[in-house]
Amino acid sequence: MYIRWFGYSCFLFSDDSVRVVTDPHDGRSIGIAKPAASADVALCTHNSYERNCFRSLTGKHKDFTEALGRQECGCFSFEGLPSFADASGGKERGRNSVYMFEMDGLRIVFCGALGDIPGEEEIARMKGADIVFVPVGEFGTLPIARMAATRLKDVPRPLRLRYTAPVFREEESLRGEAREFTQMGVESIGMAGPEADAEVIALFVEGLYATGLTRFTVDFATVSVLADLVASANDDPAWQSQVLDAYHVSNWVLLGKLAAKQGVRPAFGRAIAQLPRIAGGREAIDECRQLVAPLGCDSGLDDL
Repeated sequence: MYIRWFGYSCFLFSDDSVRVVTDPHDGRSIGIAKPAASADVALCTHNSYERNCFRSLTGKHKDFTEALGRQECGCFSFEGLPSFADASGGKERGRNSVYMFEMDGLRIVFCGALGDIPGEEEIARMKGADIVFVPVGEFGTLPIARMAATRLKDVPRPLRLRYTAPVFREEESLRGEAREFTQMGVESIGMAGPEADAEVIALFVEGLYATGLTRFTVDFATVSVLADLVASANDDPAWQSQVLDAYHVSNWVLLGKLAAKQGVRPAFGRAIAQLPRIAGGREAIDECRQLVAPLGCDSGLDDL
């Protein structure tokens, strides 16, 4: 069996007798290359523009959209299991079909736009699969936190998970960078405090050494100081959100204006405006503590 990925949820599965393509896109609509694939069968798990562009494929293909039950197309057969593309029973994004098929003696489960954990009956049907394609993320896919709280709730903590997945920039880069790139990450669920942070940071450093890098700097900080300052400076949720957004995009000009806005407690506003200027090693922690300790917002520094 040959498997090729064409970005997003589009894959080609082929053997000596059939070519199957899942969730074909047109490339342009999501900022990546058009799939260069010829198909005999095209399977769309969720009827949306980034998964149902059958015209982008070549060959005389038979197309299926959100198909359910057992289906046959020549020498190829598959089964579609019902599921949803969101966590609200399909009220937000509609249905999704999980496709199961065999190729070269291997059982494949392709979840497509799965946005919630399938039912018990569907999960039972999937048991015994050799390869399972599962989308994991935050928007329109299955969040890791919900999976940990449900299907993995009886697994002893902490849960240490890792992933490597293609991701897409929401907007085009101003520096000419590709919208599609590979993201790697780890999750530590059920473990908190400095020990959990230290474990993840140590793993990250080991990963950098494994790539051959020998000279690098790892910067880390705590968001708790900022969160405490913002919560104490002004009770307006809209203002708090604007301050956090300004920090996120490093818009220090806007941040200064927000910190000086009428209704903001002056001492906290000044601290919020000065906080981005603090950087360095251990001396930066001491400098930050001198700034925020009189305001009672230094508890997060103890974990650094």
